[in-house]
Amino acid sequence: MAGFAWHQGWNDRIDPAMNAAYATNMIWFIHDLRRDLGVPDLPFVIAATGQGGPEETHPRALSPIRAQAAAAAHFGPTGRVAFVDTRPFWRPAEVLPNRQNYHWNGNAETFHQIGVAMGEAMLSLLSAPSGRAAARPARP
Repeated sequence: MAGFAWHQGWNDRIDPAMNAAYATNMIWFIHDLRRDLGVPDLPFVIAATGQGGPEETHPRALSPIRAQAAAAAHFGPTGRVAFVDTRPFWRPAEVLPNRQNYHWNGNAETFHQIGVAMGEAMLSLLSAPSGRAAARPARP
């Protein structure tokens, strides 16, 4: 396996306990996945939940995004984990035919932009030298 891409987290904003544990759970998920696959420096890209875009202000919407960024930052610059902020790719429901206000309003352009940004982040990780393993937090 050359790398792992993760774009999830919307439902974690609903439950405050899941929201609070997101960063620690993500860090452990990355450690466990790397161990289980036998690839200790497996490149890992985390794309923010990002729905609502740059104008989003609801604390439970912002908390998973911050947790995703914190999980990536935990591994440091040589830990081969990248965070992609997807909020700039948000298009409001009123300009799209779907108007469901979730799943990115079904906007193909947004999904394309997220995929390109994740791919570019992965290519950057694949070309970077592997560093030392990041410390593991206490299990929740």
